[in-house]
This record gives sequence, C-alpha cells and structure tokens, in this order.
Amino acid sequence: MPSFKTIIISIVLMLLLGMRFMLYYQNQKSFKDGQKLEFKTRLTEEPQVIYGHQQFRVKPGNGERITIITGLNPVYQYGDSIRVSGTVSQKYYKGRKLISIKDPSLQVDNTDHNFITGAATYIRRKSKTIYENNLSPSSSSLLIGIVFGGNQGMPQKFLTQLRNSGVIHVIAASGMNVTFVATALVSILGIIFKRQIALTIAIFGILFYAFLAGFEPSIMRATIMSILAITGTLLGRQNYAVIFVFITGFVMLFVSPFLIIDVGFQLSILATLGILIIKPLFPQGKNILIDDLTTTISAQITTLPVLLSVFGSYGILSILVNALVLWTVPILMILGVLALVFGIIFESLGKIFLFLSEPILFFFEKVVGYFGNLGWTLTVPSISGAVWIGYYFLLFATIFLIQQKRAKNEHVSEKPREIFHKTGRL
Repeated sequence: MPSFKTIIISIVLMLLLGMRFMLYYQNQKSFKDGQKLEFKTRLTEEPQVIYGHQQFRVKPGNGERITIITGLNPVYQYGDSIRVSGTVSQKYYKGRKLISIKDPSLQVDNTDHNFITGAATYIRRKSKTIYENNLSPSSSSLLIGIVFGGNQGMPQKFLTQLRNSGVIHVIAASGMNVTFVATALVSILGIIFKRQIALTIAIFGILFYAFLAGFEPSIMRATIMSILAITGTLLGRQNYAVIFVFITGFVMLFVSPFLIIDVGFQLSILATLGILIIKPLFPQGKNILIDDLTTTISAQITTLPVLLSVFGSYGILSILVNALVLWTVPILMILGVLALVFGIIFESLGKIFLFLSEPILFFFEKVVGYFGNLGWTLTVPSISGAVWIGYYFLLFATIFLIQQKRAKNEHVSEKPREIFHKTGRL
C-alpha cells in the first residue's frame, strides 16, 4: 500500500499538472477550418506511401499535428526542410480532431541541415540503396522499416497484411517500437551476459537506434523512458523503474502539455508501464519465445484502449503473431545495421550480413502473410472515454489484487524458513 506521504505528493503533482494544462490550453490558438497557413518545418518522420500518395505529419509550432497528403513526385524524405502553404481542413474521426492541408504547396529547402540530421539522412539514403540492390522489394522495405521506420517502397498487399496481423508497429519509428526493441535487447543480451552488463549494453543499443532514427521527437521520448526504466532495474528495484517512468512522463507533460493527445507518447508510456508492471506477474524464464509472448501481452493490455481508439480495429491473432515474429526484430536490426556499416566501406562486405538476414526476413514475411490473409480483425465502434477510464480502474484493481495475493503467499512460504533458522527444525 502506498504511504500517506506518497499519496499527498501525488495529489500535489496532479494539481500542478492540471493547472499547467489549464494555463496552456487557455492561451493556445487552434487552427480553424479554411484558415490560410504558411510555415517552415522539418520532416521528423519518414513519409508513408498510402494508396498512391505520400503522407506525413508536421508540427507548425503550437503542438497540433497537421497531416500533409501529396503526390508521389517529388519524393520527400526524412530530414527534408520544407516550406508549406495551403488551406486548413479540419475533420473529426472517432472523436479525434484531424487537421490537414488542402492542396498543399511544398518547397524543399535543405540549406540549414545540422550535422546530426545530415548524418542520419545520409545513413538512411545509403541504407536504402544497399538494401534495395541486394534484397527483394518486400524484404528490403521490411528491413528499412524495422531499422529506420516507415513503409516507403513496401508493396500495398504486404502493408495490409502487417495491419491485419497486428504487427504494423515493427515498421513504425514510434515510442511503442522503442519499448519493444529495448525489451527484446535486454532479453537476448541477458542470455549471453550477466544482468548488469546486458542492461548497460542495451542502453547503448537504444541510444544508437535513436541516432539512426535521427533523434525523432517520439523516438527520443521513448528512448529517455526506456533508459530510465532500465536504470531503475539496474538499481535492483522494479519500483524504481516505475517511479522513473512516472516522473519522466510528468516532466514531459509539464514542459509540453500537448503531448497528452500525442498517440506516440501515450503508446510509449503505457507500453513501458505494461511491461514493467504486468510482465513480472507472468512466470519468468529464459525462453525467448515465452518472454516475447509475455512482453507482447503486457504491452497490449495497457495500450489496447489507445490502439482501438486510433485504428478502430484490432488483429484478433496479433498476440500470437507478435510472439512468433517479435524475436526476429532485434536480430534483423543488428544485421541491418552491420550490413550498412560494412556496406558503406565496401558493399560486398555488407552483402554478407544481408545474406544472413534473408532466411529470417523470409520467415517473417511468410508468418505475416499467412495470418494477414486470414483477415481476422475486430472492428470496434467509437467508445466513450468513461468506458476506457473504467477499463484502467478495473485493470489497476486486478493487478493490485494479484500482487497482494502473491505477496501473501510469499509471506506464508517464508514462515517455515524462519522457524527452521530459529529452532533448527520445521
């Protein structure tokens, strides 16, 4: 049970955060339907190719995301600095406000590239050339998506299969994907190294992934959360990791209140908390497949309301499919990065690692293709926020009861040991 002091501190922090939200949104100017808009921004995510169009989201400066939909030519890429002008179009879908630019006029201006963005952009473009020259279109686009995020060049059929099977997150440079990558790295490295060494190497692996993603805002937020969660684990207490995540979330929301409606932020913090709190309730072991399964279940339990609210559908077999393919993601990331590093020096060296990745990519594609073609998705109509609040209250109560029961059982099992140590007999 939390102490009285902890409860008081939590209430004070929530009141401060509430006041911060109120002041922020009172002074915030929202875009209006039909408003003329002109601004300059940088692409912090890889444009998606959807039904013959390029689509990406940008932030003009007030925290609201604006969706840009344009033709296939010219091709826009991560890191491009663009000038945008057009008319705001505002619509509502499943209770969410969607803002887009109608018939946008776009002009690329890359005169102000900084070193990090320039390096990340070069690495992405070089990797695309190396992968496409040595792998099939579906395999190369899948590997690019896993390493960097995005679906450029991916066949529409395979993209649909990824959605239907519930593993679309593996090609999304999102907070949830960082959480999965961090957990998978810890699991695999934990088999090879001692726990402290595995956690330390995992931190550097997460930082390197953030660099490859160009320190995209959603990636950086999830990276900070994952590193703090691992740091808490390194200190030897699961409670520390949970507290660090809550503190990180509080600070981020206090600095940028608009994150409360950012789907990437919601998914990253909920997935992290699910893995930290729910995963330990499952039997623990060294089996990677079982570990991936419990990771997936834990993250999906806590992120379910957000996933259903955003996508309106849920892959019924997604937990099974994730359990089958999630173990391949860190391996493919490592092979993909090695192929790039050696390929930049001498392309033939990079081919060796791409050759090693081919059977794993083939396995991934076949599993996703089979389950994706079944089309077993659950479509959910719009559900009120009160229902989801009730869902989380019920989830919290269930976790609390399980933890209390487990603590009671552990206390009972310790009594015979205490008697033995005191008397020398049971």
